[in-house]
This record gives sequence, C-alpha cells and structure tokens, in this order.
Amino acid sequence: MRKLLVLLAAVFAVACSEGEKGGDRDVTSLFKERWNINEEVINNSDGTITYYAIQWGGLVANFANQEEPENWSAYEKIVFEFAERTTVRTQIMFNGKIIGYGSPGISTLSAPLVGVDVNDVKQVALQAYENTTIKVKRIMLKEPKGAGLTTPIWDGECIMGNWESGFLVDAEQFKDAQPGNVLEYVYTTDTDNPNVYYWQFRSVYSGTEQPLEGNANELNEWGCATVGKGTTRYRITLTEKDVEQLKALGLYVNGYYVNVTECYLLQ
Repeated sequence: MRKLLVLLAAVFAVACSEGEKGGDRDVTSLFKERWNINEEVINNSDGTITYYAIQWGGLVANFANQEEPENWSAYEKIVFEFAERTTVRTQIMFNGKIIGYGSPGISTLSAPLVGVDVNDVKQVALQAYENTTIKVKRIMLKEPKGAGLTTPIWDGECIMGNWESGFLVDAEQFKDAQPGNVLEYVYTTDTDNPNVYYWQFRSVYSGTEQPLEGNANELNEWGCATVGKGTTRYRITLTEKDVEQLKALGLYVNGYYVNVTECYLLQ
C-alpha cells in the first residue's frame, strides 16, 4: 500500500509539473539590459521596471540561452503593460525587426508573434522615439485563446504601394462577428524600393475616415499601424464598437508598401 501511495504521489507531481509549463509567461525580470550605455534600467523590488530611455536606445532582454535561441511557438503575442501612460511613441523590436508600434499615452503595447520566426527568439527590446522615462508594470507572453473558427472574408492581390490601392470587405462578411473576434491580414512587405524603410496599414469603417479602435494603441496620429519588415500577418482584436460599425458599414483597408493576399475573421 505504501508503495502505491508513493507511486501515485510521483505521478501527481509529474502531472502538476507538466501543467505548470502551459499558460501565459511573465518575462519582466529578463528585461534588465539596455542598448545605449547612457540609459539606465532599474529592476524594482516589486517586479516593475523603471527605464530611463534615450532616443533609439532600448530596454533589452536576451533570450538566447548559451547561444541557443528560445522557441515561442506556444505564444500568440507579447504584451508590455505600463505602470504609467507613455508620453512618447514606442516600438517593440524582435531580433532587430519592428513588430509593434505604440502611440503616446498608452497603458499597454502588444505585438502579435505571427509572421516572425518564433523558433529563433534571440532578443526583444522596447524602444522610445524620444528621451523619456517609461515605467513598466509587467511584460507577458500570451497563449492563443483557442483555435476557434477561421473564416476567410477577402482574398485577392492588393499591391498598396504609396497608399495607391486598398480593398473593401463588405458588411455582410461581418454578420456573425462578435466583440473579441480577431481580424487578420496576410501580406508581404514590399522591399523592392530601397527608399522605403517602414510599412503601414490603415483600417477604417468603410465610407468614413474613422479607424477601428481595436488596435488604437498601435496607431500613429494619422491612424496608421506600422508593421515590421519581413512580417506576414497583422491582427486586430475587434471591440464592441468595431463589430457594430463593421456590420453596418464594412471595412476598408489601405496602406504603405504592403501587399495583401488574404483577410480572415478569427472567432
């Protein structure tokens, strides 16, 4: 009987250990370096970070363990939560590429881990466009909410160039949409023009100049979301207002040097 209890305890311990591997992951404590030697990073005793940023410096975490990169295939996005709203533009760098952009005055900044090599995670950094102080509450890797239903709502070949083209998704395509559903664009970044060094989307309710609010914290003052060179997917989590307006008006998307081939509603 005693042997049986010991065996059961061992099995239970293994099961608990395996269960703890899943779920969201807090990586705040790994962000303790900086790109510019004149910057300062303070990892506070309560787990928060005070980052005294210099323009185009970086709050950095290195994820290569003994030169072996990490694998983040279990995660959908990385989220920076700020203890105080930002005062300048910010961006998230993944292995040297921009994957997320934030306007001033935000309390969170997220970037989807789609369209980047999640099997080869070496370094992630938060950058500021100007000298500032950024107070970080925590930095999380988020698991997907679930597979759900993937519905194609547009396909084609939209070569946007310098805001020259766009595509329309009819309101009928959003008849089953719900708040929390995700709009996903599949695209390539056009790198043929050597003078182009950034790539953008602008997503509005059709017939208006009003951007969707689901990615409002990633938009610049012109309502545009910047995506990284070489990325292939961009996602917007729809709010209640987004769903209401999309069902009534539909969606219009254009951009700067991105070529879109597909658009999906993830439910």
